[in-house]
Amino acid sequence: MNILIFKTNIEKNLAGDISPVLNASSDIHKWSIDHEDCDKVLRVESESLSEYDVIDIVSTAGFHCEEMTW
Repeated sequence: MNILIFKTNIEKNLAGDISPVLNASSDIHKWSIDHEDCDKVLRVESESLSEYDVIDIVSTAGFHCEEMTW
């Protein structure tokens, strides 16, 4: 299982807008957003999706998403 981590602009009051989009992807095993973090960190668990796939999914829903690097 791959764990992919992203910086987003998904505010807590808009999480309901992205939820159906992420839940619709059968390739996403589990996901969560840390709204307490200033980067609104999205964590995605998937065996097959790449970082680019997740960015595309989130961007298509109208949100900003970029891979977090350390």
